[in-house]
Amino acid sequence: MEFRWDVLLKMNPFKGEEKNKFLIEVPTYGKTMTNEGVAEAIADEGVEYQRESILDILSRRDRMHRNAFGRGEGTQDENFYYGPFVTGRAEGSTAKFDPAKNRAHIKARPTRRLRKQLNATKINFIGLKNLTARIGKLFDFGSGKTDEVITPDDDVRISGVGMQIFPLDDPEMGVFFTNLETVEVYRVDRPLRENFSKTILARTPELADGTYEMKIVTRYSGNKKKPLKEPHTLIFHIQLTVGNAAKDKIENPENDGKEMISDDKK
Repeated sequence: MEFRWDVLLKMNPFKGEEKNKFLIEVPTYGKTMTNEGVAEAIADEGVEYQRESILDILSRRDRMHRNAFGRGEGTQDENFYYGPFVTGRAEGSTAKFDPAKNRAHIKARPTRRLRKQLNATKINFIGLKNLTARIGKLFDFGSGKTDEVITPDDDVRISGVGMQIFPLDDPEMGVFFTNLETVEVYRVDRPLRENFSKTILARTPELADGTYEMKIVTRYSGNKKKPLKEPHTLIFHIQLTVGNAAKDKIENPENDGKEMISDDKK
């Protein structure tokens, strides 16, 4: 039997000087084999046992493994050797177990049979993993509109994923509006009232009339102690209008029900 893994290339947030290096990810979502799946697969091979009996045996076997771990013993099957170990260090030769520093763990090591199979497994690169960070929508408090117009010097709420501006003291990071006619770029310079991965509440600059593209530039990686080495730019896919270009869009001030103007926006 030939074994093959279909893998994705993933942007490396800590690549440093290696500009064209990628992490390799094996997508396993929806592909995890459980005891139920094992029992069905064994039953499909035509054995004399029913699925429920096979599942009961597998469950008993797992319990035997857990009991062995509880006694501080290792276990082994055809694929792995499982050995107990304790994390953390002990202070002094008379130290006692400290649950704040020490934790019981199990480490798995592949057997010779599994190592032989892994060495023969073919790796197939199927493409670049889609980035999950994105701008989802923008609500303009001045007009009460979503994804249409922006009001100069007023609040907007930006919703999405992975948007948090970080680090805040870097002038190259932030929320930017680019006038598509003049190519002039306006940065939100006032402190952000909210700055989270899923929500940013910002006060827009004094924007001239025209059509704008909004973007967010950040080094946010989900871990503030390890920011991205290179800035990540998120571009909103909907063009926004200001002033005369927006008059036709705000003649009807009725809110479409998606948001209500905040009482504390002033």
